[in-house]
Amino acid sequence: MNSVTAIEISEDDPNFREVYVDGKHIARVDASTISFLNLEVGMDWSTQQEQSLNAHQEEQHARIMALDLISRRMWGSGELTKRLIERGVERDIANQVTASLIEDDWLDDAAYASALIREWTRKEPAGEHLLREKLMAKQIERSIAEHAVQDHQSDFSPYEGAIACIESRLKREQLPLDDAKQRKIVNAVLRRGFNAEVVHDALRQVLSETS
Repeated sequence: MNSVTAIEISEDDPNFREVYVDGKHIARVDASTISFLNLEVGMDWSTQQEQSLNAHQEEQHARIMALDLISRRMWGSGELTKRLIERGVERDIANQVTASLIEDDWLDDAAYASALIREWTRKEPAGEHLLREKLMAKQIERSIAEHAVQDHQSDFSPYEGAIACIESRLKREQLPLDDAKQRKIVNAVLRRGFNAEVVHDALRQVLSETS
């Protein structure tokens, strides 16, 4: 039976340990891994323990990678999981890492969704259809996306949002508007995610107030 023959402090970094099995160097791990896996000199060393060590190291590496990404900007858990996988992390490990980051309050999908909506509507309102699609594209869970959209929509009605979009665009046009320019404005506001009926009603009201 193989056994751990030495666990030595790394010469270049005291936070790491060099692990030897039967006198052969097998791994360089951080001190927390030694404690987590209960490694000690004299213990038997099996294939299962080696696999556990490798899996823990992979998870630690993925967590460091994730924290580096988080330090640069906000991320949602689904979006971060996808990025880790794209960088070569196994799917199961990526899921474990993001789950632990949520538990440790490094990730908050609800706060991220709200922050995205604020950014997307900073210059101009947007309808719930567009906001929902954009949140889903960011890998936000549907229930969280729905709640964030509804919370945002509680600040103003879709009708008020459509009016604000139309008024913003009217500033760039010379009145009165011909049919082509009206269609241009309608299509632009529709692309912001507002219902067609709401957009047409809003346009009629705005035009009636400016005539």
